[in-house]
Amino acid sequence: MIALLLFCFMAAALTYSPVDPTDGFATLRKYRELLLMPVIFSLLSLGSVTRQRAQLSFLAGCIVLMAISYLGYFELFDTGRYGYSIVFHITHSFFMAVLGFWAMHKATAISWKSWKRYAWFAVCGAAVINLFYIAPGRTGMFVFCCLTLLYLYQRLSLLKWAVAIAIFLALLFGAYQTSNNFSVRVNEAINEIADYKPGKSRTSIGQRFDWWTISVQLGREKPLFGHGAGAYETANNRAIKNSRFTPTDNPHNEYLLIAAQFGLVGLALFLLMIGLQLQEAKRIGVRDR
Repeated sequence: MIALLLFCFMAAALTYSPVDPTDGFATLRKYRELLLMPVIFSLLSLGSVTRQRAQLSFLAGCIVLMAISYLGYFELFDTGRYGYSIVFHITHSFFMAVLGFWAMHKATAISWKSWKRYAWFAVCGAAVINLFYIAPGRTGMFVFCCLTLLYLYQRLSLLKWAVAIAIFLALLFGAYQTSNNFSVRVNEAINEIADYKPGKSRTSIGQRFDWWTISVQLGREKPLFGHGAGAYETANNRAIKNSRFTPTDNPHNEYLLIAAQFGLVGLALFLLMIGLQLQEAKRIGVRDR
């Protein structure tokens, strides 16, 4: 219900948007997944078998994506994209992080005597290697670190968790020492943050800091309902006029993008939708949780 309400509110935001309706509908189209959520919930409510098929289908898609990445890395398949993938490298790294996390849970939920346990461990290892040694997406690396901490919290006692954290940090250090892909991306991030100068940085992270600053400014201008669907680029260009900020149609931060276009009302609905999922997770069985 909240997903549908949020989409309806975004559609209503077309009425006060200053941009051409075509641009407004183009933005609204990006949030069409909100309309799919009730469909997905209905399908998953049919029973455990359906949910299991959905999980395995998702994992199969991630595994195929990972296999294509390895083929691209070994020059056996031309992916035609940066980062040895057929999707955007940030998207690819995110899926690899989720695949690694999910495979860890799958492996530890199966008996040591079952070959499936070792198969899932192999999938997890392949996903981690792809993430830190092949795929250049820093987002996925960060997400995997967070999910690993979550996994350890879910599976281990406090004492074992502390020991596991030390081992995990040691493994991260080892990856940093042995992977140019990982170390270069980490060093780039550190240098870009250290060298950041408002309005003057042209680095990946530096420009994001500028865009986030402008987005907060735009949110303050119209805090309740925002500037309207598709209005971010127009509002951003107006705000950075006569400055050295780089123009953009996306601040690379979904929360700020929603707040700028749909105000605190849109952001509250978005956060409520996420919060309800977390609340519901407490009520379901351990396996599904």
